[in-house]
Amino acid sequence: MGVFKRTRKKSDGKETKSYYIRYMLNGKMKWESVGEVGKVTKSVAEALLAEKKKKIKLGQLDELNADIPFLLDFAKEFLHYVKDIKKKRSWKKDEVTLRHILDFFGNRLLSQISPKDIDDYKLHMLNNGYKPATVNRELACLKYLYNLAIRRKRFFGVNPVSEVEYLDEGEGITRVLTPAEEERLFGSSPPLLASIIMVALNTGMRKMEILSLKWDYIDLEKNLITLP
Repeated sequence: MGVFKRTRKKSDGKETKSYYIRYMLNGKMKWESVGEVGKVTKSVAEALLAEKKKKIKLGQLDELNADIPFLLDFAKEFLHYVKDIKKKRSWKKDEVTLRHILDFFGNRLLSQISPKDIDDYKLHMLNNGYKPATVNRELACLKYLYNLAIRRKRFFGVNPVSEVEYLDEGEGITRVLTPAEEERLFGSSPPLLASIIMVALNTGMRKMEILSLKWDYIDLEKNLITLP
């Protein structure tokens, strides 16, 4: 990208020099005349290029010719993606998150949600009793939605969620069950669930790691589980 001069011949054979600016838009190199040398200075051409870059970053140039979807419509597209294409196990959580987001933002275009709007959403969630960790998960979901829209050329410019800070979740509290609590937990659990709980308590493995266990991972002689 830059500013350069270019000589062209008019229909009467006379040559003229003009300033051109060159920039990338949607992965393609664009050339644009900004005026004849003498009528336009190089400084003016550089200022026009800087303004063009700014509009590209904000997505304003692309939005003139693109069909920017409403949040409600793209939320459906996003949910279909995480559920049926990515086969995301936690898509139900994304569905609940999207309800919260839609309740707050209403049916705006994706281009009508700014970083300040997202900061307002954070405050709204905190004021309604949601913990910072929950708010951060919802911000991550919204960021993922915008990234998908960018990849599919449904939104242009900077992802607005990337412009805001996540909330401090603190160090959290580690809670260890007492022997009496473990005994009550096993006593009230059906055999299959009790086996899962036993593995979890003694290994610290996550739920999906336990549910995805294969006999190939288990060495009963050494009392060892090896996760891939």
